[in-house]
Amino acid sequence: MNESTTTKVINKLSSLKSYLKKVEIPDYYYIIQDFETSSEKECAKMDSKNLERYNHLLKKATKAQRSIGNTGLSMNLEVPPPPIPNNRDRYNLWRRRNAIQKVIPQSDAVYFLTKEGYELNKDYEAYQAIGLAEQIMKEKGIRKSNEDISKNFKNIYNENDHNLVRRFSVYGMNEFTKARKTAANRTIESMRQVENEEFERTRTQSLPNIVRQTELEEASASFVQASAPSQLEFTQQTQTTRSLTELYPKCEV
Repeated sequence: MNESTTTKVINKLSSLKSYLKKVEIPDYYYIIQDFETSSEKECAKMDSKNLERYNHLLKKATKAQRSIGNTGLSMNLEVPPPPIPNNRDRYNLWRRRNAIQKVIPQSDAVYFLTKEGYELNKDYEAYQAIGLAEQIMKEKGIRKSNEDISKNFKNIYNENDHNLVRRFSVYGMNEFTKARKTAANRTIESMRQVENEEFERTRTQSLPNIVRQTELEEASASFVQASAPSQLEFTQQTQTTRSLTELYPKCEV
């Protein structure tokens, strides 16, 4: 390959590399945003077109790489792939996120998962709550309640109804504010009760260690007391030593 041809190849490669750098995924590939007016079939069709565009760029890059095979030159050409997830996967995920589910089982599932330490929209999404909660309950051997509270109409629209929204619609803002304060106080009291129970549990667990330590201290004190001579023995020993000293002043006792 002569110098002129090599220069043309290099210029062509540089031009292609510059073009690839300018390729922006949202502009070059078909990305569907309005799922309300689209369908899974339409999304799959756009994904096929995106794959064709990607293969077209890939062929150009491969051809350009081969053209400099005998020149000893090298150039890294990165072809941007289609977006991941693709349109079809995004559409199906959007549909699951907007699926209609029974509000009570879903709310119970989110409440259960929150108590178990799982965070919504981080560890799981709302549409996954029921399935994940059932799986964890099964693993832990927790029995799921079969009570249908959607048919429980006790204490509805009467003086014992503490529901904030219903109190607002029936009694107005004053009762609504009062009910909110009552609910907040219940929450605080519940948190205090949990803290007290946790403290009591911790104290109970550490109590055997305290009792054992006390027993060891008492046993140690008894041993020291038993090992030490009594006051009478100490007095007798002192008197004997004193007598021997008087009898044999030059002897060391």
